[in-house]
Amino acid sequence: MSKITAICKNLSVSYAIVLDVDNFGSYQYGEWSGKFIGYGRSAIVITDKLDVNCGYHRLDATLNGNTILDYDSFFLELNSKNIGCEQGRCTDGYHVFYDDGMSLSIGSYLNERLEGFALQDSMLSYPYIGFVENDKFHGEGIYYSIEKNEITHGIWASNKLIKLIKRIDLKKLRLNQPNCNKSN
Repeated sequence: MSKITAICKNLSVSYAIVLDVDNFGSYQYGEWSGKFIGYGRSAIVITDKLDVNCGYHRLDATLNGNTILDYDSFFLELNSKNIGCEQGRCTDGYHVFYDDGMSLSIGSYLNERLEGFALQDSMLSYPYIGFVENDKFHGEGIYYSIEKNEITHGIWASNKLIKLIKRIDLKKLRLNQPNCNKSN
């Protein structure tokens, strides 16, 4: 089994992205301590030829590495722990924010924006693990770009890469793609 793990740590907090090369580039990311702990997300490539989304990633929320099946109970649990966000607005402090299951942010908020060490993604961007300032990549971090098919570890300032530490070109791994040809 071929997997690539990118880990970013800040004292007591660690986040990781684990890419499964053998399963069409499916990946999982979230809170990490030698394995997935706490909150995160999996992005499994759909392989069913009959599924209109064949070849695309299905995003699921995870807890301790396992897929969340009951979102309603899950969100109620976050709110009962006072770490959820009311209507997308996060008060100052640590929060786990899932927006309709489509985006995820874990970290400390200040003035309703991520600040400090965090994990974030959205439908418009893919996982970033590292330091943020005012909701923007700022400081050391790891970014996984599906469009460019690469993982970039570097130093960022206002979402721009200013110093490259390491880049993994996933195109060189020749990730297999599922056969989604509907005519077969």
